[in-house]
Amino acid sequence: MGARRRSTGYGHGFTLLEVLVVLVIIGIVAGFVVMSIGSGTTDDRLRTEAQRVVQLMSLASQTAVINSRQLGFIAGANGYHFVQLRDNRWQPFPDDRPLRPRAVPAPLYLQLSANDMKLPPSGGAPSDNNSKHSDTPEVLFLSSGENTPFTLLVKAHGIRDYYRIHGDLTGNVKMKHVSNAEN
Repeated sequence: MGARRRSTGYGHGFTLLEVLVVLVIIGIVAGFVVMSIGSGTTDDRLRTEAQRVVQLMSLASQTAVINSRQLGFIAGANGYHFVQLRDNRWQPFPDDRPLRPRAVPAPLYLQLSANDMKLPPSGGAPSDNNSKHSDTPEVLFLSSGENTPFTLLVKAHGIRDYYRIHGDLTGNVKMKHVSNAEN
């Protein structure tokens, strides 16, 4: 007599299993979105590395003036580092400093020319950062505020576009994107 009938309509809500399945699907999709945004393209990495070098060179120039020290820049195809003149020797900065040795991730590479002379790649980032590094820097940041004029190209294998970083005698460091139309 008083048996109730079950309704099969949508008015009763979702089961716990249905909610969990939807949450798992949303989590998977969100993970793919985060991974695709985080990886970045080679063009993005090229621009980021060029901007990093510009900022570090500006910092080195300012540090030389503020601390009355002579600083230098040494670039290799796969890395670069800043050095400071101490006890009449060029010594790299410790690993915990902003001007520490840095590697340039593949497929990126650097080409440096100073005083209008293209330089072959030197040591780049030293493999043993705790050892004394005796390389003479190609670019100097002097305590007087003067710098060695230089041009540093930040390039990537397989990509025609690149970034040109130019430093002048007065310490100005500027970056320019060079598209393949200008090559």
